[in-house]
Amino acid sequence: KVELNNRTTKICTAMKQSGVVIYTVILGSLDSTTKTLWQNCASKPENYFNSPDKAVLATAFQQIGSQLASLRLTQ
Repeated sequence: KVELNNRTTKICTAMKQSGVVIYTVILGSLDSTTKTLWQNCASKPENYFNSPDKAVLATAFQQIGSQLASLRLTQ
């Protein structure tokens, strides 16, 4: 598990450094190490969503959709 977490952290860091916007969503109860991993992977704190159940999950995706709708792509 430690090796997988380390690889995930490296991938998240590389993606963020290259300008990729990362949203993370977890569903259900996870240990604090896993929650922290995904919180840190998100591009910014408001891009991390902890969804303990389906109702909260639906709200999380609505919020993500709203944030994405306001993005502009540039070259």
